[in-house]
Amino acid sequence: MDRGKMATPSTIHTTSHRKQPRNLSPTFNPSWVRDPEHRAKVKGFLRGYIENGGTVLQINMIDADTLRETQKNPANYKHLLVRVTGYNAYFTSIGKELQDEIIARETHQI
Repeated sequence: MDRGKMATPSTIHTTSHRKQPRNLSPTFNPSWVRDPEHRAKVKGFLRGYIENGGTVLQINMIDADTLRETQKNPANYKHLLVRVTGYNAYFTSIGKELQDEIIARETHQI
């Protein structure tokens, strides 16, 4: 059964950290912390990640609507950091093509 991001903590220990670092940069929609059921799932994700040998975890909590609003009104969101690919960047400092790619990525929620 494919459980998406929630399956990741239980499989992180199956890889050799010499071959692949045990770090993750998942993005969760902010709705995942708005109710007790989803908060429990995120808490389980975090606990499972650590218990299974995860070493570095950087979570983004953002939704595509906020990113689109940032494109329209960048001055209001100068502080907004996003995970690109292997690095972080201020969303307003990257080009529109990359912004659109990040927005597309964020629309694939779990």
